[in-house]
Amino acid sequence: MAIITLRDIETNNNLRVKSVIDPGIKFDASGKFEIIKNIKWMFEDTELELPTEFHDTLNHAKLDQYVGLQYVIIKIETN
Repeated sequence: MAIITLRDIETNNNLRVKSVIDPGIKFDASGKFEIIKNIKWMFEDTELELPTEFHDTLNHAKLDQYVGLQYVIIKIETN
């Protein structure tokens, strides 16, 4: 699980988002299944999911990288 601190460039406020693994099952035509890990990103304080267009950027996060037009990554924490 990762926690990323974002700075809102309009308000200069910081907010934290966290990654959560949401497991799923994928079945094929022969009945075999595979467990897949879907990574979701949520605001740490409200537990609301971030818009999906931010997920790929957060999955490959780098310091000082913009997330959309409003946020910039200022800290990355991993377990």
